[in-house]
Parts: sequence; C-alpha cells; structure tokens
Amino acid sequence: MPQHSNLGRYLLAVAILLIAFALRIAAITQVPPGLSHDEAYNGVTAIQVLDGQRLIFFEINKGIEPLIIYLEALAFHAFGIGPVQLRLVNIFCGMLTVVLVYPLAVRLFNRRVALLAMAGMAVSFWAVFVSRLTLRAVTLPPLLMLTLYWFWLALNTKSPLKFFVLSGIAAGAAMYTYLSSRVIPLLVLAIFGYQLLRGQIRRQHWLGLLIHLAIWAAILTPLVHYFWQDAASFTERSSQVTTIPHALNGEFGPMIRNTIRTLGMFTFHGDDTDRYNLDGRPVFDWVNGLLFYLGLIVALLRLRHAPKQAGPAALLFLWLFFMLLPDFITDDSPHFLRTIGVLPAIYLTWALGLDWGMAQIDKQTRSKIVRPLPATAPKPYLAHHLSLLAVLLLLLFTAMHTSYDYFGRWASAEEARDIYGADVAEIARYLKSAKDEGLVAISAEYFRDLDPFRFSLHFQGEPPFVIWFDGRQSLAFPPAERGLSPRYLFAASAPAAEPWLPWRSRAWFHQR
Repeated sequence: MPQHSNLGRYLLAVAILLIAFALRIAAITQVPPGLSHDEAYNGVTAIQVLDGQRLIFFEINKGIEPLIIYLEALAFHAFGIGPVQLRLVNIFCGMLTVVLVYPLAVRLFNRRVALLAMAGMAVSFWAVFVSRLTLRAVTLPPLLMLTLYWFWLALNTKSPLKFFVLSGIAAGAAMYTYLSSRVIPLLVLAIFGYQLLRGQIRRQHWLGLLIHLAIWAAILTPLVHYFWQDAASFTERSSQVTTIPHALNGEFGPMIRNTIRTLGMFTFHGDDTDRYNLDGRPVFDWVNGLLFYLGLIVALLRLRHAPKQAGPAALLFLWLFFMLLPDFITDDSPHFLRTIGVLPAIYLTWALGLDWGMAQIDKQTRSKIVRPLPATAPKPYLAHHLSLLAVLLLLLFTAMHTSYDYFGRWASAEEARDIYGADVAEIARYLKSAKDEGLVAISAEYFRDLDPFRFSLHFQGEPPFVIWFDGRQSLAFPPAERGLSPRYLFAASAPAAEPWLPWRSRAWFHQR
C-alpha cells in the first residue's frame, strides 16, 4: 500500500510540474509582447559577456548583480541570441522554485503540504508572471530555499557540518542574485537565535554556524572588494528608494505607510505597475486569501507546541518578515520584485491553511459514514475524496483565473504593451516577413539606445542596418546624392508629427 501511495505522489508531482511548465512556456514568443528596458539592457550585456567582458558587478541600469547576466550569456551560447533565449533562464529558475519548495516543505511539515505548495506556486499569477520575464529577481528564491533547506537540516541532524557547508555555499551564491538577498544573513541568524532560545543548539552547531558564515563571506569577498573600491555602486539603487533616513530623523510615517501597503498586497491591493503585475492585482483572490490567513493562524498556534512543531512555524514567520522587510523600508510598496524572496513562504503558508481545511473535511465526512457497511453497498468514494475534489476545483479555478488575467487582460493592456516595447517587436516581425526593399528608417521613442537594443535582440544580435530617429520631432533624410528612398516605419511610441501626416498614404510610410 505505501508503494502505491508513493507512486501516486510522484505522479501527482509530475503532473503539477507539467502544468507549471505549460503556464510558463505557452505563447512565450508573444507574451510578454516585447522586451522591457531592463530586459533589453540585460540582453545586450549578456552579448558583451560572450564577447569577453567578465565583471563581478554590472553598472548597467543603476547596477545589477551578475548571476542573471552570466546565465543569460550561457543561454545565448547554447541556443543563440534572442528574447526567448533570455526568457528560458527565468523559466528554468521559476520551475526550480516550484521543484525546491517540495523537499523544503516535506522537511518542515509533511508531504501533503509540500504537494499543495507546489500546486499553488504552479498556478500562481505572481509566480507565472515573474517566471516569464528576464529579470534577476527570479534567481533569488531557488538559492534562498536551498540555503534554508540545508541550514534547517544542519540544525536538525546528527551530522550537521556538511549541511552547514552547503547552506553557506547557497547563501553566498544568493548574494549575486538581487538586492533583497542582503537580508539573508539576518534571516539565518534569526533562525539560529530562535533555536538557541528553545534549547536546540549544541556545541557542534556553533562550529557549523562559523563554517557557514566563513564560506558565505569567502564567496562574497569578490563582490565586497568591488563595492569597497566603488561604494556608490553598493548604495546607488537602495538609496533612491529607502525610507530609513526618514526613520532616523524621527519620521516614521513613510515606513508605516509602506508596511501597511505591503501587508495589504495579499488580498487588497498589489503592485500598481503593469511592469510587474496587472494593475494592482493582489497576490490572492479572496478564497485563496482566506486560506493564506488560515495558514498564518495554523502556524501561529504551532508556536506553542514542542520545538519539533514550533521550529518550522517560527522559520516560516521569520522568512515572511525578513523577505518582506525590503518592502517595509522602501517606497513604491508593494513591489512584486522586491518581495520575490517571500513567494515560496507565502505558498507554504497557504498550503498549511489548505491542509488544515482538507483535514477538517476528511474528519467530517468520515464521521458521517456509517460502519460497517453492508457487503453489497457501494463504497463511498466521493465522501472519501471530497477534500481532494474541492482542492482540484480550487486549483482549476485559480489556473483559469491566472490564465485569463495574464494571457488575456495583461497581455493586451496598453501600459504593458508600452513597457515591453510591443511596437518595436512588431516592427521587427514585419521586417523579417517583408521582402527586402532597401534602407529602412524607424521612428521610436528611445531611438538613441533602448529601442535599437530591443531591435537587435529580436534579430539575434545581428540586425539589419536602419536609421533611427524620433518622428515626433524630426524626419530623417539620407543624403540626396546617394539616391536612397527609405521606408519610414513609425512605432506607436513615436508616431509621425503633424507635418508628416500628408504622406501617410504613400507606400513607404508605415505606422505600426
């Protein structure tokens, strides 16, 4: 019987992963509709890495940690240059996040919670959305979960040192992912401190913690050395959004407001921008949101129990706090990239609530089954599987809601199409399909750098020669002696100015 049970769990896990992959790969050439400026800069920098540039920190776009750039360069090397190849990196990291939540949840709670957490993340709008972008934030959750998984094993096994080593490696690597990784050492120390207060720390754990921190520091040393030489790079981005200076001056209003907004992102109002979300869509609808809040209550009640049950609940609360902390102390909250590290913890909490609800349904249905049943009576399969049926319906509803909001509403939203350069992508597709008729002149809003970068990536890094200009202010004419007659393509972001409108009926005048 256990063998059949294990086989069923494995098959269910595979089915969940297939659904997760389908939602992350479907229509990947059309949605997102193009490349945002962050993605375009990443792509151009990855090409520079292929050309020999090797840096420990990239100063592009106010500075970014290097892991995503090297992964994208590797994808370019393996599969060629292009937007889809960029997105494959994040699809891989997104899938890895779904996979890794399972062993962590098994270690902390049980297999049913693990499968539920996997399923929730598989169909989550937030998780699907970030897995289809090409931004560095999505590289953080997998390494954070590996850090926590190995660190928790180290604290709860008879031979902990090897797990302290592995957690130190994962924690060090995580520092090369995203700004929010800078709170991981605080999270690790807080978990250790809690276990110390509960009397769970032995002498070898102190040695293991030192080993963990030493390995973390050794891996971080090249980045620290870079920041030591250029301190502005370490603080440039964070100093633009932090509210800590206000708090140090006794002005706690901004921090309190941002904390309230961040806590409201679960069911009230999410990230406002279509860059990372759908126009304020919260993380959960109210059905799933109530399950999340129920999970918080379940975890809170576990804190009163023995360390074996209280420890995982404490880890979950510490994870939620420290990974939400970057949003508490910065403006523009809630911000769905800044809080990306909390994503697995949110779905673990949601799974705890759903697991408790399933247990209550099972308990009620079993109590209503009269035993013993007559031998000829049909077995009450529906009653036995009522909780499973309810979960499947909930996940189906959530998957449909996610698909409608992402592939329908968000993909067609005007702001999203503008942010992700849909007009430049459309021009690139048009030029690929149209016959070569000589010189092309393209009007675009960011004609000096960003839009040519986008255009180049759509042509696998080898775009045709074109003239770039801003048709709202000028019109580019080739030298008369060259005898050239270019086609003019006007992107939606830079339509033709009024003086050029009388020519719009000409064959060489195209508004895209």
